[in-house]
Amino acid sequence: MTHINKTLFLIYCIIISEIKSIVSKFEYLLYFIRNIDLYKYIFFIFNKNKIIPFKSKAFENYIKENRSKWKNLDHKIDGKEKILIENFINQAAYGMSNAIIGKYLSKINNNDLIGFIRDGDIKSEVIFRSFGIKNFIFFKKKNFFLRIKYILIAFKLTNNINNIKDYCKIKIKNIDIGLPSYDSFIRYAGIPTINNINVDLILFLSDTLYAYYEFESILKKNSNIKHLIQSETAFSPLNIFFQVSLKRKIKVYSRLGTDKFSIRRYDDFDQRYYYRANISQKLFDEVYKNFSKSCNRDIKNYYLKLEKKGFFGQDLRIRAKLKNKLKNITRNQILKKFNWNKEKKIVVFFFNHLIDVNFHSGPRTIFQDNYTWSKFILKKMCKIKNVNWIIKDHPSQPFYKSKLNFEEMVKNLEKNYDHIKSFKLIWNPSSIKKICDIAITSHGTVGIEYPSFGITSLYVENSFYSNIKIIKKISNIEELNTKLKNLNKLKKISRSTKDKSNSFLYIRYILLQNKCSLISEHDTSRQINEDNFWNENAKLSKKFSFINDELFQMFKFQLKYNLRHTVNINKLSLKKKNYNDLSE
Repeated sequence: MTHINKTLFLIYCIIISEIKSIVSKFEYLLYFIRNIDLYKYIFFIFNKNKIIPFKSKAFENYIKENRSKWKNLDHKIDGKEKILIENFINQAAYGMSNAIIGKYLSKINNNDLIGFIRDGDIKSEVIFRSFGIKNFIFFKKKNFFLRIKYILIAFKLTNNINNIKDYCKIKIKNIDIGLPSYDSFIRYAGIPTINNINVDLILFLSDTLYAYYEFESILKKNSNIKHLIQSETAFSPLNIFFQVSLKRKIKVYSRLGTDKFSIRRYDDFDQRYYYRANISQKLFDEVYKNFSKSCNRDIKNYYLKLEKKGFFGQDLRIRAKLKNKLKNITRNQILKKFNWNKEKKIVVFFFNHLIDVNFHSGPRTIFQDNYTWSKFILKKMCKIKNVNWIIKDHPSQPFYKSKLNFEEMVKNLEKNYDHIKSFKLIWNPSSIKKICDIAITSHGTVGIEYPSFGITSLYVENSFYSNIKIIKKISNIEELNTKLKNLNKLKKISRSTKDKSNSFLYIRYILLQNKCSLISEHDTSRQINEDNFWNENAKLSKKFSFINDELFQMFKFQLKYNLRHTVNINKLSLKKKNYNDLSE
């Protein structure tokens, strides 16, 4: 870019930033009008611990019930260490779950709680206050001068960067800045890949920079914060909070699951690229060595139950639309329908989310993002005719509004190549287990799940199972090309690999499930029926007790023995001496 072009680009960035700021304020105003009682809000300003300024009667009822419960469960605290509880995600169960974990930790350690929310987020403040949280840190929005300041810093940092690969390497004091901002750009701009730095990316970078410096300032002023409750660790600003906290030796507690969940405890900066579901080698070895047979049996029953309910490989929102219309399809039916040679192997390519879960396990090793990976495979399968290909959409893809997709490309592939077909939405995903010889994914659950069915899998990027040496990750593009070229020669997985996969999945989906009696079963999306959710949880809050809460009891065990995850020891007779896997 010439000097003039750079100046014009900078001015354009500032203009777009101001437009976005105005739009954001207008959206907040609409939210306020729709949900908040103005008369009550006036009184709320002066009495935040009693007044509930929302129009929803179900929400009001929950807050009153929850407030009463925790008032009766108050416990002594000391002032040495503080617990910071984050709620930056506008989803009914998210902040509530974080508050529950915070209260449990406070009960065990006698630590005081601080709510950490966006300035102006009245709903999060009301929820947190109902848990007895009285102190807050409000994350302020950038004013006009700060918006200009951080756009200028972002502009300067990217001045000599010409590609996304180098952009993602931007760091400040070893804190990744470029990576979470690119991840956020993909997710919230809805654009799964770009080749050059654009205005939106600059703005996401400026937001990420602001989050870094603001959070550093917050922690400097509050040096007694020693614990952070934060369930989401990806995207900006949450990934920044996560990294900075670990860098400052602040322990982070992150939820894995919904009403039945595990609490992943982080205590080291080197763990920042470990997703919540990364189990320890120590725990895996203990379970596999002593309980392999029962794991095989129990995980088989687990998947059978999923299949009977129609939950296997299916987004619940799609399942609700299809109801009982899903059709099972056999391998013979597939061969007949597509006129395929039965001697050829059938390879299923599983799409990952295009605009979600791109960097949950840190920097990618081969491909820039899920889009470039998918494009590579789709082009490759045209030339690889020694096997037959089935393309399987990600179950939740229809609910993520990607501005780029492969819909037309897949149609053209099906039209022009007899050995390439797509898996129809009406077909039951559980049928794939009886059709597929080889499963291919970037880093999805497929990579560890399908080996448990006796099916060979290939994956290319770091995932939540990469640290456990069960399925070897493809390490470079040369190895990938060799594997793809010789798909027809790939051998079936061994019995031990199948057993190890079963043990891993048993840990992930059964052993790490601890029922929280304070929160109902729910959809993690923002499309849930909130009134029903609040009504159900008001009832749960009323009858809650620490003694009868499985999650609380297992959490105490976790903290006592320094476990990475909250493990349900009631399900297996695990030896206490083999624990202490926190810092592995």
